Amino acid sequence: MFPLFVFLNCSYTHRAGETVVAFTCQRSCRIAARPVSAEGSVVYTNASDSSPRSVTEKLRRLSAANTRYGAALARRLGFGFTEAVALQHLALAGAEGLSARGLGERLSVTSGAVTALADRLERAGHLERRPNREDRRSLVLMLTPSGRREAARHVAPLTEELDEAAAKLAPEERALVGRFLDAVVEITERRSRAGGGANGG
Repeated sequence: MFPLFVFLNCSYTHRAGETVVAFTCQRSCRIAARPVSAEGSVVYTNASDSSPRSVTEKLRRLSAANTRYGAALARRLGFGFTEAVALQHLALAGAEGLSARGLGERLSVTSGAVTALADRLERAGHLERRPNREDRRSLVLMLTPSGRREAARHVAPLTEELDEAAAKLAPEERALVGRFLDAVVEITERRSRAGGGANGG
């Protein structure tokens, strides 16, 4: 079932035996749709690949892909989803580690949930708590050698491939992508603080 707006002012064609349905709009745009994507939802892409909506659709696909990656990582590690994502954040933090508050902010969980999560990773031998040299009242969460090995096996390959993809862009393209992603982060965080409301602040 395709959304109603797709059919308005559009001609509809279907090639029998194929999964592609094409809609040619009166505004001289061409939209191709796969009825069901790998995630089980309809995906629309603008053939010109330059409309704002085509970019936000790619962000949606990225979010879905990242969720699937986190779930696959959790299965490989034998962890829950949150533990697997925490391992990624701690791996990226490197030797500096993260405070419990910092990890909680990245995971959007409470301090109590971070404590329980850290306990589980510590029992698995992947995490250790060290005194925070900048604030003696708090501790820093860091990966142990075992945790770093797991990160090297499962997290580093993805990071390396993403670095390689970024390296193929020209410097000005990377700067443009960086500015756009900064805007995406700012908008998303602002909406998160607003509880997803319409006002966004």
